[in-house]
Amino acid sequence: MSAANFRNIAVIGAGTMGSGIAAQIANAGHNVLLLDLGAKSAGEKTPAESAIDRLLASDPPQLMSKKNVARITTGVIDDDLTSWPIATGSSRPLLNGWISKKRSITVLMR
Repeated sequence: MSAANFRNIAVIGAGTMGSGIAAQIANAGHNVLLLDLGAKSAGEKTPAESAIDRLLASDPPQLMSKKNVARITTGVIDDDLTSWPIATGSSRPLLNGWISKKRSITVLMR
């Protein structure tokens, strides 16, 4: 399957690996949804929002052009993943297990 077949790409986990994967997807010209947990308290950035700051400040740069950051949308797993088929039914407990162990996973959907 070629990358041109993907309409929706999401990366779950905005740590070093997840945000780096999101950056490379953006560098390839695709839009990507970068998801992680919510903010620890009101007024704080979410981990995904903080990951964008790290990408923009990274040296060497992970983004081929800083304008590629516009292709990355941040979100919160519990709020923004529910519309994805993998996040429903029998797959959700497995996904929750990965998230609770702080593992970075990538979900590519058609």
